[in-house]
Amino acid sequence: MAAAVMDAEGQEKVKVDGENWFLHHPKYTEMMSYGFEDKLQLRIAFLSYLDLCEAKNWWNVEIHPCHKLGMVFISGKQNKKGDLQLVLPISANTPLSNERLHEFTANVRLSDDETEGQNVETEPESESKAHCVVLAVSDSDSTTVYYRISDSLIPPDPPKQTLVQEVSKGKRKKRKAVFVAREPDEPVTDEENWDDEL
Repeated sequence: MAAAVMDAEGQEKVKVDGENWFLHHPKYTEMMSYGFEDKLQLRIAFLSYLDLCEAKNWWNVEIHPCHKLGMVFISGKQNKKGDLQLVLPISANTPLSNERLHEFTANVRLSDDETEGQNVETEPESESKAHCVVLAVSDSDSTTVYYRISDSLIPPDPPKQTLVQEVSKGKRKKRKAVFVAREPDEPVTDEENWDDEL
């Protein structure tokens, strides 16, 4: 517990030590003011907030309440000019189902006032503009793993194909693999004959 200490003006100050330092952090007290009952989720949200700010160096990181879920989520950008992403911190022991994941993507959203001037991340290839949420799954040892979920199917990136080129160095010829990204419908040309090269 924190010990009460008097400052020079005679006002009571709380002495912060290694065990209770986060209880007096401004962002943790902000989360406590939302009145949510799940203290574990608040603690995990605070640890995820610190991870995004300090370890991952995200920009414009903010904490928001989601009253429909009774949880706290985080918004921020991976880099200065990146899209705004929404992060929902959960415990590794949280039971998940398709319905629960759908509930997360349906309710974890910023209000219109909060998104003004922000580019909230959606998948550009999708015609329906899928809404994405990043789950920050934290274990009891504060290890956090991030998973991106969306409210619809998102087509995968096209597979990378390998070209084998012969590179001559002196008297010997050496084969070198080169990765070439191409559209899935693009045909392989004669000079890229795969069968006899592999």
